[in-house]
Amino acid sequence: MFSSFSNRTLSLALFKGCLEDCLAQSTLATGQLSKQSFVVGFSGGMDSTVLLDLCCQLRDLGAIRQLRAIHIHHGLSVYAERWVERASDLCRDWDIPLSIYRVTCNSEQSVEESARNARYEIFEQELAPGECLLLGHHQDDQIETQLYRLLRGTGIDGMRGMPQQRKLGRGWLARPLLSTSRADLESWANTHALSWIEDDSNNNLRFDRNFLRTLILPALQSRWPECGNSFARFSGHCHDAGELLAELAMQDSQSLTQHLTLPGQLQVVALDAQKLQRLSRPRQNLLLRHWLQEQGIPLPSQEILRRIVTEVAGARVDAEPVVRWTEFVVRRYQGLLIAGQELPEAGTPVVSENGKRITMTGNGQVIACATGLEESKLSRLSSENKMMGTPKMVALKTIEGEWSLRRDVVVAPFALPGRRGHKSLKKWLHELGVAPWLRGRLPVLHQGDQLIAIPGILVADGWHTETDQPGWVLEWFAQSNDF
Repeated sequence: MFSSFSNRTLSLALFKGCLEDCLAQSTLATGQLSKQSFVVGFSGGMDSTVLLDLCCQLRDLGAIRQLRAIHIHHGLSVYAERWVERASDLCRDWDIPLSIYRVTCNSEQSVEESARNARYEIFEQELAPGECLLLGHHQDDQIETQLYRLLRGTGIDGMRGMPQQRKLGRGWLARPLLSTSRADLESWANTHALSWIEDDSNNNLRFDRNFLRTLILPALQSRWPECGNSFARFSGHCHDAGELLAELAMQDSQSLTQHLTLPGQLQVVALDAQKLQRLSRPRQNLLLRHWLQEQGIPLPSQEILRRIVTEVAGARVDAEPVVRWTEFVVRRYQGLLIAGQELPEAGTPVVSENGKRITMTGNGQVIACATGLEESKLSRLSSENKMMGTPKMVALKTIEGEWSLRRDVVVAPFALPGRRGHKSLKKWLHELGVAPWLRGRLPVLHQGDQLIAIPGILVADGWHTETDQPGWVLEWFAQSNDF
């Protein structure tokens, strides 16, 4: 959202009001400007120099308690070392502590995207709990961002533009100059005789943002001088529309999702495939985006969303459908959609600690717990879980045996305690509802072709202890974020 201070000449009082406005909207702030600690992202350019000057004046007046700065050396310009010296000299003159970080940009990404990602990674790591990072983005930057996102086909959320404040790491980020034009910043800089760095890359029109900043934005402002305020209003409308859509997505999510624990103590948020299909196409896409974002999964393309609905949710009942993009995947099982990262190749089990710990590369580990020694743990393991394919835990007589992955072992038919008949392991896993894509990587304890147990899944008849008798409980902890 844009601040109500838009379209007013920049002054110290106005800037202080913008900071207080940001403070009032953040749940991580102290509540009082004089008690808040601020960090300025200081590149040395005009925008951040004006921002640092304003903050420095507020500090000298006692309105800000603590102030420091961060400079990021991206290594992209031959003048980068000179910029470090300039930033250091200015901060020393203004008595502002400065931290300097050198980063390496990712050659597989665009220069702009890589530099931004590296910069924000440092910012996130650097912030102390409750500390506020201030960035010098202004109204022209906001218009540039909205135009850039529009040309890339963004949705309502993207057209909101940059938020005035948001959570970042252990602290939060604020942009107090977001309603101030670049012309006003330049006027402040000239009036106060500030000097700043001119980044030579700003004139390189092969960068998309530079093209918009140099050629398109001036033309818009020349034709429509009030376009800054128009974009601000548009951003507000998009914000309101986005909030309404978020509320709708949350309502659908509460109705259509359920939390499950898969074998290996893997926590997932499953989505009802049948109910999803009953929604309109726009509502399906809205819910799928919300569902994936809540799990920290990068959003796929519109085509992938369509395939999730048609090829996974809409597949025949006996199918095992799957849709993949990059390293992520959506599957369906027992009428539910489950999303996550692709599983890595599971390594051979390695036994240590006298058989009490079994480690598998890419597949977590199994822990053997003696029931007589850790009754509290046994009680937790034995509690009823809403788990696909996992009955109540049963204690084992022994943990003596071999460990193999299900894909690497063949065992004879066996019975389960309290269940009639001997069946193959394949049939038992199907009957217990273990998801097919997990079966090959299940850790199996056996003696030759005699199965003893699969942690969290089953214990073969004859290998379980009687009630209140000492024994062992096995628990499998697969790698987090996998399923």
